[in-house]
Amino acid sequence: MTQVALKVVLVNPPQEGRKVPSFENLGIGYLAAVLRRNGFHVIVIDAMLEELDVKGVVNKIIQAGATLLGISATQAVFGNVAKIVSMLREKWSGAICLGGHLATFYDKRALEETNADFAVRKEGEYPFVSSIRS
Repeated sequence: MTQVALKVVLVNPPQEGRKVPSFENLGIGYLAAVLRRNGFHVIVIDAMLEELDVKGVVNKIIQAGATLLGISATQAVFGNVAKIVSMLREKWSGAICLGGHLATFYDKRALEETNADFAVRKEGEYPFVSSIRS
C-alpha cells in the first residue's frame, strides 16, 4: 500500500504598504526543499511575489487542500499573520505553525496573539520536519 504524502502549505504573508518584492523568501524556499526531500507535498504561497492580500492568501490556503500550514511571522507582517490565522479558524481545520523571527524570540506571545497551534524556533528546516512527523 502506498503512503500518501502529507500536504503542507508554506506562506510568506503580505506586508502592508509594500507592493513590489525585492526578492523571494529564501527561508521558505529552504524549508520547502527539506520538506520535499523528506517526502512531503509542499505548496508555497508568497503573497509578496503573487501580490496577494490577506483574503487572497486565505482563499489559496483553503483551495490547496492541505492539512498543515507553516507561516512566516516577522514584525513587519505580524498583523496580517494574526488576520490570516483568525480567518482560517472560521473556515479551515488544519494545524498552523509559526516560524520566523517572532516565533523564535517571542514564541509564547506570538502563539497567544495569533491562536496558532505551535511554533518552530531558530533554524526550522529539520525541527519542522521532526515535529510534523511525530
